[in-house]
Amino acid sequence: MYSEDMTNHSKSLRSLAIVLVVSLLLGSCATETIQSSFHGDGPHISSITWNPESPAVGQAVQFHCNYTGHEPITFSWKIGGGSRNSVEANPTFSFDSVGTYRGDLTITDNTGKSTSSSFSFRVN
Repeated sequence: MYSEDMTNHSKSLRSLAIVLVVSLLLGSCATETIQSSFHGDGPHISSITWNPESPAVGQAVQFHCNYTGHEPITFSWKIGGGSRNSVEANPTFSFDSVGTYRGDLTITDNTGKSTSSSFSFRVN
């Protein structure tokens, strides 16, 4: 039991390091630091980004997920309370009004294991 706890702790620290490195490398994209559960060899979401960083009303916004897991990965994006949904890896949406929007992403790997994360972003 102790060695399993240490292994999970080690994986959590590696995940945090991945988020920090990805955040530094992306520059002009917005990066949401997210919390997601990581269970052994299942998929793991390390970051979610969108471009442009500060979208305007009506502007196309592309979302991207950095992840680890057994390929192929399937995606389920729900943006704006589920008013915009996609199963694409990098979906693009536009928004009709100013506000802060919530996004939810679930990824599932080829073994059937999945993880979910939530994030928020602002449309100006």
